Amino acid sequence: MTSSAPPREEADTTRDAGSSRARLIAARAALGIAAVIVIYLAFVETTVGQRFDDAAKLYAVTKQIHYRRYETLASFGIVVSVVMVVAAHAAWARRGVLSFAWTAFAVLPPWLLAELGKQTLPRHHLHPTPPWIGSASFPSGHVSITAGCLLTMVLLAPWAARRWVTLLATFTLMASVTLVITSGMHRPSDVFAAPLLALAWAGCIAAWTMPARHRWSRASHAALVGAATLAVIGGAIGSVSFHSEPSGVQNLPAQTVINHTLYGAVIVALAIVVAVGIAAYEMLAPVTLAWADQSPTSSDSGRTSAV
Repeated sequence: MTSSAPPREEADTTRDAGSSRARLIAARAALGIAAVIVIYLAFVETTVGQRFDDAAKLYAVTKQIHYRRYETLASFGIVVSVVMVVAAHAAWARRGVLSFAWTAFAVLPPWLLAELGKQTLPRHHLHPTPPWIGSASFPSGHVSITAGCLLTMVLLAPWAARRWVTLLATFTLMASVTLVITSGMHRPSDVFAAPLLALAWAGCIAAWTMPARHRWSRASHAALVGAATLAVIGGAIGSVSFHSEPSGVQNLPAQTVINHTLYGAVIVALAIVVAVGIAAYEMLAPVTLAWADQSPTSSDSGRTSAV
C-alpha cells in the first residue's frame, strides 16, 4: 500500500516547479529581447549595417518592376497565416471563450510589440540615402503577426502532427520573409528581428505548461549548425555593401551591390527562419496545453528528460 506525500512536501514540489518555470520564462524573454536589441544595434546604429539594410531595400525599386505585386503577396501571407491558425484552433482546440482568448493572447503580443517598436526605435541616417527610401519600421509588423500565427498553430497541434505542422509553419514563414524583403516593404533587419520576437513570446507561453525540461535532439543541433552556416554565407554575399559608396543625384550604390546585398539578405532571413523552426519544434513540441487536443504517445513522451 502506497502512502501519499505529506501536504507540505507537495506544496514544496509545486513551489519548486513554479519557480523553475518562472526562471525559464525569464531566461527565454531575456534571450529574445537581447537578440532583437543586438540586431537593432548592428543594423540601425552602425554605418555598415545601414548600408547593408538600405542597399537590399533599394533592390525592389531599382530592379523589380513588379515589386508592388510582391507587396500584395506579402500582405496576403498574413491572411493565409490567420486562416491557418483559425483552422488549427477549430481542429484541435477545445471549444469555449477561454480557448479563443488564449489563442489571441498567443498571437497578438509580438505584433503589438513590433508596432510599439516602430514608434520608439528611431532609425538615424548615418550615410547618404535617397530621400524616398522610407522611414523607420523596426521590427516588421507583417512578419511578426505571420510568425505569431504560425507558432501558435504549432502550439495547438496534437503530438502526432507536430513535426509536419512545424514544417508547414517554417516553409510558410520562409515565403513570407522572402516576399517582404524582395518587395522592399521592409529593410532586412526589420525582418530578421520579427521571427525571433515571436519565438520568444511563444517560448514563454510554452515554458509555463512544459511537463519537464526538454533535451534537444542531435539532429536539431546539427540543423542549427547548418542554419548558422547558411547565415554566414548570406552575410558574406551581402557584405559587398560594406565597401560600397553611393554616388550621383539619388545616392545609389552600384546595381551589382544592390543585387548581391538583396540575395545575401534573403539567405540570412531564411537561415533565421530555419533556426526558429527548429527551436519551435524543440521548445513547443513537449508542451501540453489545456485548450488543445494533445495526448503524448509513448514515443513522444520519451523525448522529455531532465537536464
